[in-house]
Amino acid sequence: MGNSNINSFFKIFCFVLVVFIELFKTASAVEFTDDIYFNGFFTLDLSVTDTNLGLLSNSDKLKTYEKHKPSFRNSIIGGQLTYQLSDNLTTVAQAKLHATSDDGVTGKVDWSYLSYDFGNDIKVRAGKFQIPFMQGIELRNIGFSRLWARPLIPSSGAGGYQSFVGAEVLKHISLTNGNWDFQISAGKAEHGLKTIDNKNIQLISARYQQDSFWIRGAILHAESSIYTESGKSLDDSAKVLMASFEAEYSISSLIFNAGYSINKADIAPDDTTYYFSTGYQFNNITPFVYLSRKNQHFVSFARQPSEMNPGSSLQPPPPQSLPPTPDGDFDVYSLATGFRFNFSEQYSLKMQAEHIKKRDNTGTKNRDNTDGTAFSLVIEGVF
Repeated sequence: MGNSNINSFFKIFCFVLVVFIELFKTASAVEFTDDIYFNGFFTLDLSVTDTNLGLLSNSDKLKTYEKHKPSFRNSIIGGQLTYQLSDNLTTVAQAKLHATSDDGVTGKVDWSYLSYDFGNDIKVRAGKFQIPFMQGIELRNIGFSRLWARPLIPSSGAGGYQSFVGAEVLKHISLTNGNWDFQISAGKAEHGLKTIDNKNIQLISARYQQDSFWIRGAILHAESSIYTESGKSLDDSAKVLMASFEAEYSISSLIFNAGYSINKADIAPDDTTYYFSTGYQFNNITPFVYLSRKNQHFVSFARQPSEMNPGSSLQPPPPQSLPPTPDGDFDVYSLATGFRFNFSEQYSLKMQAEHIKKRDNTGTKNRDNTDGTAFSLVIEGVF
């Protein structure tokens, strides 16, 4: 992104931010909040890397950086509009605006659903949702919700799944010493690869929270059709089973965060991700250290030459001329340190240095063994 594009995006970002904040103030002043609620969020991220490097994204697109070229491309702004149709029926929509890797700006609706409250802390929702699998998907856009500068998992989502259209049942249970929240979801998901067509997805999650800690676990099952790039079916009923566990614990001024997820899939690579973070709060400043590892394990499978030339009258190339499928492990390691400064209840400043190491042992031609460091200055908020 050149200097002109940086300035252009910065001006657009600031303009939209001011409009959102003024809209929020106006809505509050004329008391629209009886039936209509508006909440906004933003991240203004200025990052630079010491080599050509891809970083985890606040949006759902991979953000790549050129060596020594600062960029605002990981910035995002959005809002959530809630309309109370009746005492029990509510409609919710959440949208965002973010920079793209091709020097443009784009928008997307991530949430759009109806919610009905049956009483007894039971709600049913139907529409479009972000998949409730680790906070790295559900809260990806809202950087103010996390201690560190970037999300937990890649922009492709959990096993390539980010969102789905379907229904959810939510149950809240209040206890003397804490609260339980249960969530059951089912529907049809959208996969990041065009060669994977999801048939159905089901998920159940549970979260327990007290004053000093919370823990959350989830299990996800999906069934999909998988095709070659030429459109030939590889598996019409490929299964994916994923599980995740996350926790946060605070003791005195110390904060600990940890998470683990595993993904077992047919044909597609198996994924394993874990992270750990610790921070120490000095009044409004919290320095932290964060480390993570993401592993993808590929298993080679045979490809027929005819799949590369469907309907062709020409003699297909010999099997040895086909590019091999990946076989082995691809790992991404991350070690970050920085601090978060909360200069108000709604806004924070973050500085972070992150070293990323990629190790590609899959045997493919274009191996990625990048080592690089990213430096970020981030202002985030909710309003």
